[in-house]
Amino acid sequence: MKIICESCETVFKSETVKGMTNCPVCGAAFDSQMEEVEEEGSLMYFDKIWRFNSPETVDAVSIYCRECGKQQFLELKYFNKLVDGKYVILQSAIVVKCEGCGKEHKPRKIIYKEKDYPNDQLLPHCPICNSTKLKKITLTSKIMKTALLGGYNNRTYECINCGYKF
Repeated sequence: MKIICESCETVFKSETVKGMTNCPVCGAAFDSQMEEVEEEGSLMYFDKIWRFNSPETVDAVSIYCRECGKQQFLELKYFNKLVDGKYVILQSAIVVKCEGCGKEHKPRKIIYKEKDYPNDQLLPHCPICNSTKLKKITLTSKIMKTALLGGYNNRTYECINCGYKF
């Protein structure tokens, strides 16, 4: 096992700091400032933090399961700390279960690891929620909307999940 100090981000082998109450580098207390992680990695990884400037869209972290690859999103309000490209830390009361295989992610820390997307991810996808469940906006509906409401609609797809048109 490794222990990572959340204050200075120094990594220790658990046997090196066994019995110590404070981090030897920065002096932070182990009980609240240290996070124990398994060397093999965790069940869940994250690959992107989504932040939007829209009140209709919720800021979230995209996480995926190491076992089955199922991707899911967790709102930012469930995290204590975000270090993009390195790790995120869940609040202590939050439990994450994979929606695909049902396994539970144990540590509070979720480490960054870029996901290898299969070829079907090359399909068009929503820039907001990353869904590939899209509806093509037909030329007929564009013409009718222009005739009824005026203006020009240059959007090609509408996301079935979140309703965003792009």
